[in-house]
Amino acid sequence: MSYKHNFEFCLADSIGNSGLARAKFEILMECATESINKLADKSHRDTQPLFDLVRGCEDLETLETIAEQYCEFFDHVIVLGTGGSSLGGQALTALAPIPRPKERAP
Repeated sequence: MSYKHNFEFCLADSIGNSGLARAKFEILMECATESINKLADKSHRDTQPLFDLVRGCEDLETLETIAEQYCEFFDHVIVLGTGGSSLGGQALTALAPIPRPKERAP
């Protein structure tokens, strides 16, 4: 599926002096295209080693030791995977009981 965004009503030729000049718009689009291409290249280059990690097994021996310790010391283990740095904490606080004000003696 392709996506096309219509910028025409942002340009001076369509809306007058309050719009962006088409020449300036074209320059900004070229800069944006270069930046997006750099980010895409950097992203692939920087993240490829992370994808390569799943092919290796070198760390399993260390993880087996940790798993054995968990089996020995814990009855339950929760693995909380989230998509953002603060989401894990937010999820945990959402699961916590709501604090209630202390009842006053009559």
